[in-house]
Amino acid sequence: MRRVADYFDGRSCDDLEFAKLVPELADRQAIMKRFHECNGDPEVWAEDLAADSTFAQCRYWKYGAALAYFAHQLAPDIERKLRKAGADQ
Repeated sequence: MRRVADYFDGRSCDDLEFAKLVPELADRQAIMKRFHECNGDPEVWAEDLAADSTFAQCRYWKYGAALAYFAHQLAPDIERKLRKAGADQ
């Protein structure tokens, strides 16, 4: 899953219609908050919320980012190793 995430992350026009999958805004925002916490950049999410940016509406999510997040949720130890290996290349 992590390798697929890396593949999709480099592509354009690969937005997932997140609002269709998760209709409630509060639920999408909770997932995005956890995503940014996991990603180590919770301040980015806080800024989006404070500015009420289009990102805060969570209508779309990049496939690569979504897959990377769920890979981490399923197997965090393996995902961290793959992330480190990718950074070392």
